[in-house]
Amino acid sequence: MQSIIKDFGDLPEYDRSLYKNTQCDRYVHITHVRNNPVNKRLYKDITKKVEYIQELKESILKEGLLTALSVFKDDGVTTYGHNRTEALKELNVDYVPVLDSPYNHSDFKDRPADMMSILANDNMRPKKTEWENYLELESWVEAFKEQYNFPEDFEVDSNRVKEFAAKVQFDVKRWNAMKILRFGNHEYKKRDDLVKEIKLGKKMIMTQLKVLKADSTADKQIKERPQHKELDGLLTTEHVEDLIKFTSKEMTDKFTNYRPEFMGSKIDIKFDTGTLSNHIHEYVVKILPTMLKKVSNIDAIAPTNNSHFDIISKSQDETSYLDWEIEVKTTMLKPGKSPHWTSGAEKIGYNLFVAFNQDFTRWAIGYVYIGTGVWRKQGAMSQRKLTLKQLNEQPNEVQWLIGGVDSYNDKFVLRLDKV
Repeated sequence: MQSIIKDFGDLPEYDRSLYKNTQCDRYVHITHVRNNPVNKRLYKDITKKVEYIQELKESILKEGLLTALSVFKDDGVTTYGHNRTEALKELNVDYVPVLDSPYNHSDFKDRPADMMSILANDNMRPKKTEWENYLELESWVEAFKEQYNFPEDFEVDSNRVKEFAAKVQFDVKRWNAMKILRFGNHEYKKRDDLVKEIKLGKKMIMTQLKVLKADSTADKQIKERPQHKELDGLLTTEHVEDLIKFTSKEMTDKFTNYRPEFMGSKIDIKFDTGTLSNHIHEYVVKILPTMLKKVSNIDAIAPTNNSHFDIISKSQDETSYLDWEIEVKTTMLKPGKSPHWTSGAEKIGYNLFVAFNQDFTRWAIGYVYIGTGVWRKQGAMSQRKLTLKQLNEQPNEVQWLIGGVDSYNDKFVLRLDKV
């Protein structure tokens, strides 16, 4: 049997039925087509995906082979079309249509990175996961170092990496993120658990990097603001009772009963819940340091410089020589709705949760140390949410200074007290 056929009409009838619309330079007996060894190094087991080969076979039988293989001029080694070759072998063809590459295989001796660049130009590959894309880029980086005799710890120029990354539908940003997740760096520890979910295709690389950074921030916050039994019961009802009475009166006078007059007519002005909640937050934050000093002789301040926590009390005798910080969260209770509090960041430390009704006559205030993972993100949004259920199911018991929580049929109901 001939190794090469030039004319389509000289092909066996079965082969002709599959190659009617295939443009090529010649037809080579399938035993003379050799897979490129660098292809397996680049794509590893990706080329052996049974489902993809089956899809190719079905497509070839239905529509014919649409794109010929490409082989080096000097030895018939494939430059692209490895999966098509496998599919055609399983279809038991005698010949395969090929296009001659402008390159010779011998030109790429000891040039594995350049060979990979040629192979990556073929975009007829099965759909890949981010993990597979990453491995392809890693393979090229290793080959590049090998080709130019660079040591393993050599940092390849980011522009060279970017150029090849684009060929494998990847990018330098995700490559660097994946390296942090796999190996860690001076700032973050490696996270095999997060990498495993990427390998399984359950999570995306940049999502896992955000988790890593959030967890690292949480660990840092725990070190900066640890829980102390001396501080767990330091805040009492006496610290907040007069504060809430004053705030209740102020809000009633300035918002509930506020009806300014214009040209002899009374005007009803409505304020949204966010505005009202922010006003109450300001009252609580600005007055609580005064109450701490009055009741317990604790020196505290409410910083105005975008401090991470609302109230700060430095180490002193009254705090058992411990730094004490309190984050204040406020929310208005709406009829038929379960309360929740929101935060732009995870607030690990002592939190004061304030809830009030729409006419500011009933209140609930809870004080508790909140650990990591309690503040939950709302989907893809950066804002975090803490429900009453989550608040009561987190490990530390909430001390309700005013009001409390009742449980009915496994449901939590916030009880507001009149002040």
